Amino acid sequence: MGRMALAEQFSEGRLFISPPQRFLSTAERRGAAAAYYVREDKGWTPTSWSTYRDEVRQAARALVALGVKPGDAIAVFGYNKPEWVIMDLAAMMIGASVAGIYFTSSARDAAYILNHAQCAILLAEKHTSPSV
Repeated sequence: MGRMALAEQFSEGRLFISPPQRFLSTAERRGAAAAYYVREDKGWTPTSWSTYRDEVRQAARALVALGVKPGDAIAVFGYNKPEWVIMDLAAMMIGASVAGIYFTSSARDAAYILNHAQCAILLAEKHTSPSV
């Protein structure tokens, strides 16, 4: 939804629903339905909306335990995987924001992002080499 569409919602008196609120509402409504799939050796494995919700809540609790506060920024360094979105939603749930760093980013670019966003923590994906 673009900025103009959001502005129209506000001008028409409709209430804005934050992404975390919308996520929790969808998880409640969809429950056991598949929220996302992960490709594994045996094929595509679904994860339910309920499990997805629990993953996001657990990540949010972990961020709070690590001392992340509303207004803080965290960084995510990894491939396009469910963990990326889980951490993004978890950060939003506690009032923090996320700065993404791609594996293709140079060390200089990554350092710039971390410093510029003043990231409180960095979630880094464990990279494993494929079996030969």
